[in-house]
Amino acid sequence: MYCGDTTGGSVDLYALNPMSVQSNPYASSLPNPSAPFPSIAEIPANAFRVLEMPAPDAEEGSEVSLNGCNEFAGEWMNGVRDLTVVEGHAFLADGTMGLRILDVSSPSSPILQSSFETEEPATSIEILGSLAFVGTAGAGVRIISVETVSEPRELGDFGASDGLSIAATTIHNNLLYVLSHDPPALFAVDISDPSAPKILS
Repeated sequence: MYCGDTTGGSVDLYALNPMSVQSNPYASSLPNPSAPFPSIAEIPANAFRVLEMPAPDAEEGSEVSLNGCNEFAGEWMNGVRDLTVVEGHAFLADGTMGLRILDVSSPSSPILQSSFETEEPATSIEILGSLAFVGTAGAGVRIISVETVSEPRELGDFGASDGLSIAATTIHNNLLYVLSHDPPALFAVDISDPSAPKILS
């Protein structure tokens, strides 16, 4: 599964890379069976499957495993803009629902553990250690401690007072890189003190 922003305003999740299997297990379910990358939005909820991938050998194909992922997709995918999975937990930037944290240690039975309101819709998510950096559409980047995943708490923010609308974030060498589309700018932020992030460029 991989992500791609194809609309300029949302992240599409694609369920299958045709290079990984011999045949498309969704072909009979899709409006356009010849589509090379079926997105989750095109797959009926009752047809969604998680593919159990063996060793990466295209000649051996793949098995399809039935599980609870279709219910998960139906319940959680509508507003999600971004996600990352760390040590059995999925961290979702869930639009107007803010940050949501799911226990996915059992992939067939994801469980909501906690959520955190971000004032403005959550658009991006990065995790560094026990910190979550949640980009928003109008309230900058919220810096949230997830050391206790059941009780996330805010430690600081970047750009909230300026009403920054965040398009994307990434972390490299302990620096937070923030792409803002309103105003259009790229920031490098020192996050060594999460309660007081500092702009470096």
